[in-house]
Amino acid sequence: MFDLIAIIAAIVFVILVLQLRAMLAMPFLKQTARCVAGDWSPLLAAEDVIAVANREWSTLGFTGPQWLSITPQPIAAANVRAIACWRRESDGTLAFLVPMFLAETPNRCISYLATRLADGRTLVSQPSDPFFAITATSEEPAQLLAPAPMKDILAAHALFVARHGVAAPDATSDSVIVDLAGRWMNTRRERLIRRGDLVESSDGIARPRLGFALRALRAFWSRPKWPANSEPIPPARLTQIAQTSARIRERAPTAAMQWLLFVVSVALFMVVGGIVFGLQFALILLVVIAIHEAGHYLAMRAFGYRNVQMLALPLVGGVTVGHETHPRATHRAWMSLMGPLPGIVIGWLLLVIALTQHSENWLLYSAWVFLAINYLNVVPVPPLDGGHIVQAMLPARWYGLRIGFLVLACLIGAGVAIAFGLVVPALIVLLQLGQVSGLLQNRRAIKRVLAHGGVPPAALHARKLRAVFDALEQEIGPATRSQPRIAQAEDIVRSLDVVPMSRSSRLLTGGVYAALLAVPLAVLAMTVGVGGFTDPSPAATSKSPDEIAQRRAVVFNTLADADIDRLLTSFERPVWWQRWFFGASDWAVAADEAAIAATEQRIGRELPDELRAFYRLHDGFMRIDLGGVAEIVAVPEPVAAEAAVTALDTPFVVVSASNDGDVALRLGYDNLLACYAIGRLPNQELATHPPWPGLLWCPRLESSQATIVNTRTRHAYRDFTLYLRDHAADQQTRLDD
Repeated sequence: MFDLIAIIAAIVFVILVLQLRAMLAMPFLKQTARCVAGDWSPLLAAEDVIAVANREWSTLGFTGPQWLSITPQPIAAANVRAIACWRRESDGTLAFLVPMFLAETPNRCISYLATRLADGRTLVSQPSDPFFAITATSEEPAQLLAPAPMKDILAAHALFVARHGVAAPDATSDSVIVDLAGRWMNTRRERLIRRGDLVESSDGIARPRLGFALRALRAFWSRPKWPANSEPIPPARLTQIAQTSARIRERAPTAAMQWLLFVVSVALFMVVGGIVFGLQFALILLVVIAIHEAGHYLAMRAFGYRNVQMLALPLVGGVTVGHETHPRATHRAWMSLMGPLPGIVIGWLLLVIALTQHSENWLLYSAWVFLAINYLNVVPVPPLDGGHIVQAMLPARWYGLRIGFLVLACLIGAGVAIAFGLVVPALIVLLQLGQVSGLLQNRRAIKRVLAHGGVPPAALHARKLRAVFDALEQEIGPATRSQPRIAQAEDIVRSLDVVPMSRSSRLLTGGVYAALLAVPLAVLAMTVGVGGFTDPSPAATSKSPDEIAQRRAVVFNTLADADIDRLLTSFERPVWWQRWFFGASDWAVAADEAAIAATEQRIGRELPDELRAFYRLHDGFMRIDLGGVAEIVAVPEPVAAEAAVTALDTPFVVVSASNDGDVALRLGYDNLLACYAIGRLPNQELATHPPWPGLLWCPRLESSQATIVNTRTRHAYRDFTLYLRDHAADQQTRLDD
């Protein structure tokens, strides 16, 4: 359940960041307006909407519409657009309709009412859209209204005007209409810049600052909304919405804002990860994920993706998003490959260094994290990188093959995940099967497009979208929700546009991917016993708890005369492929005599002979909770006090040389103060933090036939050799079972 909550939180986080990025990238442009003749609604896919609006405004005493052409400055930053205006001369009210359709309201234009007052101010009332409300100033008041019939919106606007003054005599003149559509909008823009809400760059484009973007986003979330659309959306309008959405995705905020979002995501990752995993693991995980996502990021930038952003996702990993401009199958495959590939190379380098140079445990641990995360990502299961690589290598228009791979990969991947007890990952994989129905629809639509001659590769993107929207409407009916239909159409257009892999590219890409995939497949085979890597003999069957206990007692007794060297061999990995892949074991290098002497001088006591002998072989061993010699410290008084109260006031089992285990020991506050912490728990800081001091050496307890105490297992031992023997018996018994 925790995994599922973390994934949902990560998805919400990505959505919020992408919305904030879009707000930060929103351009506030200077614009000029002029009245134009004729009806522009057919060009804007708005005939039906304009006709309905004209009937509604006419019944309320408005005349029009008067069309205006809006030209942005600089003109390269946006397209020339048009707006329609109706006027009611009786009270000086102007009704503006902007034929710019949004995904949430595909059959409704942006509209607002405006009145120029006698004192020169302009009042604006806008239903649902908070644009004028969040950009309002004391000189230019605006109100946000809830969606309602036009007569109610007009009545609310009339009250708003009455509270502030009276309309100017020329409030509905052509000059005022042109001024409100051009110069007045520029004046509002300049006021926002002076107020510090916008910042203007050298190219003449003003963009929101972070504080203003956050306020705007909050207003956008809390705005009153129109009822959900239930009417069919014309293909021409879907084409316009798709183009608008693409322009929004391609717009990028300033580099400073992109870095700020990345730094905030990293800080959030470290805070949440530090609380849940501990700072050391969170830092290692962050480095691994950052290198993985940096590979995707650099590849996307090299391949011409637009608006690329890398983010860290707390508790989940990372994500890199961008907008593909020139679809090429080779680029897609290598963009996915460049995520895990650098991490795998780094992981193997760290592993070689750690095993050959006998480096610190953290280096070996980092190597495993690098390899585990990146090898997991090359598994050919959606939505992992491996799934994307295979899909990129398949012919883009062969939807049947793509569907077959998706179903087979998801079923196998979910089955393996369930076999390992990974329920949440299995659920995520199975959710990918929801794409099948959409892919089947896409297959039918692309066949229809190709049957009618297809679309020339050099055709405008809008023409391709329109042809695909027409085909989808004929195959599966009209759309009432714009976003799913646009996603389908864009996938089909990319399939039509994608440049397929050449034979040499497919061989190279497939060879590299096969080399990467070989390791996780081998590990899976070793784990499940495929190919003779495990012993399938009857002796390998599971045993009852009593049989295991009897076997352990026999092993414990056979180790009675074993020295430290002999006991340590019990911890070596028994199978050749485990020794080759993981190393013989994971103990540390030997401690030098100077370090041992320095510790004895620091604590004012000589170490026991058997403990000193172990440190001369290995400076700590995580699998038996033993830390390095330099980490030995006296148990602090606060730790002793809290541990004695919360955890250590119950008896410990004293393990005898014959493994009787029938002697009990109480470790109180006074005895605990005379102990030394010699242990480090896995993935923890030094084990001197309450309530568990970890592995202890307690010289004062010699009269109780115990000097080594493990607070984690609640066992005590006469000496360190007996402690090591007890762990060796456990290890050997598990291997035998």
